[in-house]
Amino acid sequence: MVTEKMKLFSLFNRKVFDIKSGLDRIRNALKDTGNLHRKYPSILISGTNGKGSTAAFLESLFRKHGFKTGLFTSPHLIEENERWQINRENISDLQLEEYIKELKPVIERYELSYFEASALIAFRYFADEDVNIAVLEVGLGGRWDATNVVYPEVSIITNVSLDHTHILGETTYEIAREKIGIARKDRPLVIGTQQIELISQAVINGIKEIYHYPVGFHYKIKTEAWTLLLRS
Repeated sequence: MVTEKMKLFSLFNRKVFDIKSGLDRIRNALKDTGNLHRKYPSILISGTNGKGSTAAFLESLFRKHGFKTGLFTSPHLIEENERWQINRENISDLQLEEYIKELKPVIERYELSYFEASALIAFRYFADEDVNIAVLEVGLGGRWDATNVVYPEVSIITNVSLDHTHILGETTYEIAREKIGIARKDRPLVIGTQQIELISQAVINGIKEIYHYPVGFHYKIKTEAWTLLLRS
């Protein structure tokens, strides 16, 4: 049942779970709104299990070191506002209502899905709030997920197992290929397991820096500009 705490959800009625492949819709929507997702560095997290907790851990780590953080996760547990957070505080009802009103024409113009519209609001909100870093949890898969429009400083894939096989593929290798889509050749990729499906796909895709369990890594944050150093 749609309540007042589900303001964006209410725009989509029964089409809330309408999933469409491709990034053209969200890219066009972002272009119309100033490509604000490029205004701050991002970390992108995918995986079958554990991506939400990983996002929460990283957000806490950055905030502990004095960074203003943006956190975008899904699904929400109690209220829709949980999806968009600044320094671990949910977006206010008033702010969310303003974004929905402002972005509704763009959402309708490009027929965005509920998740794409949620991502669009996140990108706008984090830019308006001038965050130092955005931690983004992938909604489904990776390659065609709306969050994958960013150029992440680091990509993280927690693990891979059979999930959403009707969309992502019927084998773990096929699903791994979809999830590896969030990685960039010139940026570090952290994998939370030793799964050969993920490691082999990363190598095939030419990822130059691959870190995976149990290969450890350390972090170092500089005061003037943030830097994440990975080393075995």
